[in-house]
Amino acid sequence: MSQDNVRIVQAFYEEGARGDLPAMLAHLAPDFVAYESDALPFGGVYRGPEGFKQLLQRATGLFHLNIHVEEIVDAGDRVIALVRGQFVPQDGGAPIPVDVAECWTLRHHEIVELRPYYWNPKPLDQYVTKAGRDHYAALVTKYFEYAHGNRLEEVVAMFTADAFASFVVAPEPFHGKEAIRGFYAQLFRDFPHIEPELLSVIIDGDRAVTEQRMTIVKPDGTRVVMPFNTNHFHFEGDLIKTLRVMGSPA
Repeated sequence: MSQDNVRIVQAFYEEGARGDLPAMLAHLAPDFVAYESDALPFGGVYRGPEGFKQLLQRATGLFHLNIHVEEIVDAGDRVIALVRGQFVPQDGGAPIPVDVAECWTLRHHEIVELRPYYWNPKPLDQYVTKAGRDHYAALVTKYFEYAHGNRLEEVVAMFTADAFASFVVAPEPFHGKEAIRGFYAQLFRDFPHIEPELLSVIIDGDRAVTEQRMTIVKPDGTRVVMPFNTNHFHFEGDLIKTLRVMGSPA
């Protein structure tokens, strides 16, 4: 029985190397669970074959998995695989070496559990943290480029359909992309030119806070300085889920 388990896990890795996802999923029990450490950028609990697909998508969305199995150890109803190789960032960054002991639990010739143990997950987390900061910093830059270039369609497209936004110059908040569109359309009519001076940007996970000084140029050419303003962004993927603009009114 235990040697059968070894053969099943060996076949699973071989199918993964070939990219044969349906064959891999056929080995997983309906109640399969994979536990990935929260120290990893794709950490979490993944349930069932669909959960494994999600895990694989998250991992391969970040890295090309250049790995090989060095040894598979029979441990009764468990199989231990010693895996070594590199996770190569999809954006072209330097490869990150990985050493993993993957513990597989099987029942009636089906895989019911996976628990990987990484020797040093810190470089993976550090890479993703830095990549995330760079990603959200670029989104903030894009927002200011669009919002203060009076590019209505582009700035509205940066928000989720159910976004929430509040602005120091508006008495009530705005719910939903179309309401936010109405605010920016009116803002661009009232103030055809706004000059932001970005003073600082802080990124924390999927949130960003900016500090800026704003100069508003009215249609008659009058310049009004708003000396202190902060934008508080909460992103969902590449889109703005929440935006709160606070500070000194004009």
